[in-house]
Amino acid sequence: MRKRTIQHLISKFLVMVAIGMILTPDVAESQGQGSKPCILPERCFVRMDVGAGLKLPVYTSHPFDRTNSHIRRAVIVVHGSSRNAYGYFKSMVRSAIMERQLDETLIVTPWFSIKSDTDRGHGMDAREPGDLYWRRSSHWKKGHRSARVNFQRISSFEIIDSLRTRLASKNIFPNLAKLTIIGFSAGGQFVQRYAVGSIGAQELSTRFVVSSPSSYMYFDRYRPAQMGTGFEVRLDTSDCRVNRYKYGSEGLNSYMNNRSLSSMVKSYRYLDLVYLIGADDNDPEHGGLDTSCPALAQGANRVARALNFKAYMDRFHAPHNHRIVVVPDVAHSSAKMFRSSLGREVVFNW
Repeated sequence: MRKRTIQHLISKFLVMVAIGMILTPDVAESQGQGSKPCILPERCFVRMDVGAGLKLPVYTSHPFDRTNSHIRRAVIVVHGSSRNAYGYFKSMVRSAIMERQLDETLIVTPWFSIKSDTDRGHGMDAREPGDLYWRRSSHWKKGHRSARVNFQRISSFEIIDSLRTRLASKNIFPNLAKLTIIGFSAGGQFVQRYAVGSIGAQELSTRFVVSSPSSYMYFDRYRPAQMGTGFEVRLDTSDCRVNRYKYGSEGLNSYMNNRSLSSMVKSYRYLDLVYLIGADDNDPEHGGLDTSCPALAQGANRVARALNFKAYMDRFHAPHNHRIVVVPDVAHSSAKMFRSSLGREVVFNW
């Protein structure tokens, strides 16, 4: 315990030193300097143009409209149910500093706000004309379309497609070669479903990191056996629709219907994909855990559900390029997950 405490203090000291070196006076205008990262969330808040007069609030460590040859890696971070994009951006910046990769990494955290959001310390006092939002939190997580803005609606998954296309532009980021898309908790749900249905730009080498979600999208009616080991067929009932999207592949939304299910599953198998889970994220009564019947059909807690889904892929959809990484001494905390050595390795070192 004493050794871990000392290591934590040393790590914290190094991060503070790194931040001190970066926060020179001329960084006050860091969004206008092509090679200097923006690391203070309140200064890194912009509205990303996604076309048709629509904009999405994001936090970004570098501007999207200035050529930057220093950037070699990008990380898209998807927040959880609390929609705390501010905090997620801050945590990932700190992780990049710990890895000494901040200067060459573009970090982007979209904010999928909902209708009822007001100023929650995210950096936006009020919506501007064209700002996208979703009617319910459950909508953006599943790739549903936004509320109608400027007579337009757009899937939250299309936002990531648009961002990937932008990042692949050699006019802006000529040396950007690798992209990590990571989501934690509800963001992990988002990334897993998006990875299944993704029709985004393929120019960048991309890794998907599905971290600590409450549930996964299964592709057929097999689920972990309720008694014993292995898998069994589960049919929908009136009070337990285990095969309905987002838990299964029936009743897909418009984005997920762009391709056949067999085509999506085939491409999903060969993605570079990591299931990242905290070893202590095993509380069956955690306040944020989905305890609906379809979710419980996948396992009792997040650790069990992660292990079960990986076993499902091994059993029914091998070969594949997926692996599971279990992080010791981490429960349900995005900050601790992002700062962990294994978490940093998965995101930055591949």
